[in-house]
Amino acid sequence: MNEPEFTCSIIDKAITIIEEIRKANTDLRNWGQSMKNERDEYKSERDDFESEKDYFESEKNEFEIENNQLKKEINNLESKNNQLEKGRDEFESENDQLKTEIENLELKIRNLEHTINKLIDLQKK
Repeated sequence: MNEPEFTCSIIDKAITIIEEIRKANTDLRNWGQSMKNERDEYKSERDDFESEKDYFESEKNEFEIENNQLKKEINNLESKNNQLEKGRDEFESENDQLKTEIENLELKIRNLEHTINKLIDLQKK
């Protein structure tokens, strides 16, 4: 092999290696761009999930506020109900006392009527 052929062969190999390096560099650049695009998609999805998470947390907080308000309303109604039951119990107790008094008065009236009738009978004799 003479020197010009050897030089051409080395140059051809060098050119081939350079072309392979350029292709590998292009492939690597494309792969890097693909990874960047994929990363951007994941970031976008993550941002969407974060937005949804924030929305659901906001909804959860609103429901908790509403739930607490309803619990307060329930407690107020239970308190009013307890007061009404206490008032009803007091009313029933008073009503029972009044019924007893009425029964006692009716008994006294019957006794008085009986006594009056006896007196009338005694006057007639």
